[in-house]
Amino acid sequence: MLNKISGEIIAAFLILVFVLTFGSLAFAYFEDIDLFDAIYWVFVTITTVGFGDIVPATVGGRVTFFFVALGGIGTIALVLEQIISLSTKQQFRRMLGLNKIKLQKHIIIVGYNEVTEEIIATFQRAAGKDFIVILREHKNISQAELNSKAIKYIAGNVTHHEVYERANIKEADTLIISTEDDAETLMIALVARKINRDINIVASCLSRDHVDMMKQANINHIVSSSEIDGILLSNAITEPVVTSFITNAISLDPGLDFKQIIIEREQRLSEIKLRSNEKVVALQRSLREDERKFTIHLHDDEILHQGDCLILIADDFE
Repeated sequence: MLNKISGEIIAAFLILVFVLTFGSLAFAYFEDIDLFDAIYWVFVTITTVGFGDIVPATVGGRVTFFFVALGGIGTIALVLEQIISLSTKQQFRRMLGLNKIKLQKHIIIVGYNEVTEEIIATFQRAAGKDFIVILREHKNISQAELNSKAIKYIAGNVTHHEVYERANIKEADTLIISTEDDAETLMIALVARKINRDINIVASCLSRDHVDMMKQANINHIVSSSEIDGILLSNAITEPVVTSFITNAISLDPGLDFKQIIIEREQRLSEIKLRSNEKVVALQRSLREDERKFTIHLHDDEILHQGDCLILIADDFE
């Protein structure tokens, strides 16, 4: 549809150029005036300004006026109508989430629910990272709410490759999947991986029984919400302070915050520059490509290797 409208605009512009060229040459010939004055007369005529300072005095000039007036004014009206129509259709498509995203190195979030609202709030607080949300088509979500929060979104069948093509998944860094159905999550991961083999996929898993299947679907990071909820709920009874510490550190509320530093070159732990409110609490070492180990026993002379990851905890009480 948009290509058709663009073609009509181009055709109208070509007609306008023809009318301007023909009218200027014909009027200059019949009225025996300067070409610049003839071009000026054509512009005045087709824009309906009509100063009256130059008027046709010959039969040929009047016939030229007739064709220029009909062709020029009608063509300008058509061009303006098509431009307004194109702008309106693009705005309408954007409101319905049918537009195509042109971002690069961005994050794609599938689903809009309480979980993804927390994810979006985290990204908006951190800033510096572009993201879009893929909405399930026909789901009753207030687009005015999304627009008020400056959230880019598109809508469509979340298991169909077309919607990910519009999300420009080939140029995306990460895909975050948060749905109410593990089977749907698996289908989305398979579709995404087929289009972009290198994309980092992070997904929530509702059932622990499906974790292995998600690993087989090449999902990079799997968060088992039922397992995490179970651990936190049980610890809330046996070790309530530990539970409060963990929930405070992973929430958006002021207080504690976990961070990580990826080591890019071999160096000692003492060489890492930390802020006054940051403290190293653990180190993740890569033993093999698919095996990693955490350790909390660290000293200042600890040798850090490329690919290691330091886990920090920080507070904002200062």
